[in-house]
Amino acid sequence: MKIMSLIVCIPLCLVALHGYAGSAESKPAGPLIDMHLHAGPGNKNSSLYRRRAGETADDASLRWFQSELDRHDVQLGLVGGPASDALRFQQADPERLWAGTSFPCVGGREPNGWKCFPSGKDWPDLAWLRGEIEAGRIRFLGELMNVYAGVSPLDPRMMPYYALAAEHDIPVAVHADQGPPPNSPVRQGGCCPNFNGDYGNPLLYAPLLEKHPRLRLLLMHTIRDEFVTEAIRLMDDYPNVYIDTSPMSRVPREWVYASLKRVTDAGHGDRIVFGSDYWGSIGTGIEVIEEADFLTAEQKRSIYFDNAAQFLQLER
Repeated sequence: MKIMSLIVCIPLCLVALHGYAGSAESKPAGPLIDMHLHAGPGNKNSSLYRRRAGETADDASLRWFQSELDRHDVQLGLVGGPASDALRFQQADPERLWAGTSFPCVGGREPNGWKCFPSGKDWPDLAWLRGEIEAGRIRFLGELMNVYAGVSPLDPRMMPYYALAAEHDIPVAVHADQGPPPNSPVRQGGCCPNFNGDYGNPLLYAPLLEKHPRLRLLLMHTIRDEFVTEAIRLMDDYPNVYIDTSPMSRVPREWVYASLKRVTDAGHGDRIVFGSDYWGSIGTGIEVIEEADFLTAEQKRSIYFDNAAQFLQLER
């Protein structure tokens, strides 16, 4: 399976585009946990929502976002992005949204140009992050953007953040694919002079998991054939490694199905979680799973809810 790197977009560009409406006719699949959502500033020219009288673009985008969660019966969502936006979304819907924060950044900004942290730095301040985690406001790290920053997942600068996540037993969600590259159409004019797609290889996390064997790691976008192979090897050795279903709305379904079938056939169907990624694509993601004839009804239900509940330790 040969995958063109430009189509597997870092989830942040979904927020930048704000223009993919998905399927308006899809029906809820039952209670859903969406493990791959994104926060960002509002877009006054969005095709997905319109501002009401007295609303800012930020207000309108958040209102529409919450209505999409309602429409598709999303009971819980993990929402990452710029720290201030992720926290703003979480504070607006604290019973349903868990906030994360994306890094490392490039020139203080995400690939779509949004400022990552008020400080303008590429990395979150560790003391601040610890405080946010201990206060229950930041509940996972991610989506980590090592590919775009050209920073190895094993770079020494990453280690204090992993250690903090392990100490507080919060998940780490990583971009585990090679693309899209900086010059692709979805990159909004290009970015990231140190881009390195090889840093998306899931197997790079093996030494980290050897050091922190209980760390909960979520692989996002793992659809490239060779990366699926490496992901399965990692999952064979580490039971806390899970994989999400993204990017279901931006690639041919046969590619998604090939990835999901390989992971299921390898005995890891109980570690696949639903991730919509792009704004407006929850319904499309449900359609993709519903039409996967190699999955049983029980397996689909597990992808929609049960596997994520297990990963997130919701039984606590």
